[in-house]
Amino acid sequence: ANAVNVTNAGTYLILWNVLADSPAGGGDTVLTLEDQNGTVLGSSGENVAVQPGNAHVSGSTVATLNAGDAIRLVNRSTDSINMNGVTGAANSYSSGMTVVRLS
Repeated sequence: ANAVNVTNAGTYLILWNVLADSPAGGGDTVLTLEDQNGTVLGSSGENVAVQPGNAHVSGSTVATLNAGDAIRLVNRSTDSINMNGVTGAANSYSSGMTVVRLS
């Protein structure tokens, strides 16, 4: 669910960015990039000093993936996060993931 599925085995450059809203609590917004087995391929985060507050979290990694692998971003923050909309309209999220096969 909500994953990027890998068709061809190879080495991939993976870039991600998320504009999130941490509605409660305090501290860090932490995201991990994981495969279908829960193996962490990369992580990124940002500290939000004032809650609620916005956090722009971006990261990148190079990973060797097999055909059939599925990768996804997972919220590993203490609190839940909400995705912020670009325009305020439903499903206008300002987040993205780019996956490029290097070899």
